[in-house]
Amino acid sequence: MQNYTKEIRPVKDVDQTIEVILHPTLEYLVEVDELRESFTALFWFSMLWYDDFLVWNAKDFNDLDIIHLPATAIWRPDLMIYGAKRLEYMLEQFFRYSVKLEYALALESTIAKVQSNGKVVMELTQVVKMFCPFNIELFPFDTQNCAIRIGSWSFRSNRVNFQPLKPEGNTDFLKDQPEWSVISFTARMIDTEYGDLDQNITGENQTFSELSYNFIFQRKPIYYIFNLIIPSFIITLLSLIGLFSPFSSSTERQEKVTLGLTSLLAMSLILDLVSQEVPKSSKGIPILGRFILYQLIIIALAVLNAVIILICHRMVLLQKKSPPQIVLRFLLIKKYVRNSSLVSSNGLHLHVPEKEQDIETEPLST
Repeated sequence: MQNYTKEIRPVKDVDQTIEVILHPTLEYLVEVDELRESFTALFWFSMLWYDDFLVWNAKDFNDLDIIHLPATAIWRPDLMIYGAKRLEYMLEQFFRYSVKLEYALALESTIAKVQSNGKVVMELTQVVKMFCPFNIELFPFDTQNCAIRIGSWSFRSNRVNFQPLKPEGNTDFLKDQPEWSVISFTARMIDTEYGDLDQNITGENQTFSELSYNFIFQRKPIYYIFNLIIPSFIITLLSLIGLFSPFSSSTERQEKVTLGLTSLLAMSLILDLVSQEVPKSSKGIPILGRFILYQLIIIALAVLNAVIILICHRMVLLQKKSPPQIVLRFLLIKKYVRNSSLVSSNGLHLHVPEKEQDIETEPLST
């Protein structure tokens, strides 16, 4: 290691390409923030490449075939995770501008395993917070698809080339998350061209090798079903049943209006809770928001119907006016007889009192 230089690519031929094998392991989905459209996950990044300057004959060193070296003492690919959300702490010359190190092993404490044929294996445990645009139209029955793009920041594809170890990332050690379940974690190779100053001068295409991991996870809707959907349905059902409740002893219907207004207030609070759970997007209203909104409209129509019936009831009972024809048609009443009864379409006579009975009071005898 005396003449080893970790700042240059470890190849004897300058045109040789270093093949880096990458295999991420998803251990835990820490957090999913719908409002900020980001997710935080704990990954193990396993990497493998060959270093031409770390080769020796094991027989010359008592059959020593494997040694362990600090990761900071050897050359490492300048791996970068594109689209990271926060930049609180960066791994120097490794995960640049991309990784928030929380509950992670620092690079200085990471050990690389080196074999006598130049094979280098390194594993890093990192907490990655990534930006991901969410599709909330089916909330809370939604499925999100986020892409994690990994590649070299400085070297083109003819210098450092990334390849996946398997078509899918490893989820064997994934711990259960209470709100989300991971559906798939697949990988694909892409070559991306970026224009820069070198391309304008030399005319060469700047093609970089990248790995794109599609991370698909689905929400568990059981919480929203029992805490929002079922209670809102019961409130709406009770509000509609209240329309058919019998008269009170004073033949008034104020209780129906009171029940409807209380239901409107409850549904407004539930709709506010739903709006706080989803990001503000112009793509559309989530399905849960539409469900609550439709119930809100139904309750509002029920309250309006109760108010109209109450007004008509007072017109007939106190002011002795004929109810509007549209109300009679809605109630299937054929005609209105002012003196004593209503004749319905089925021939039944509905008695209407001429006036309310006066309550007579007598002074107390001395």
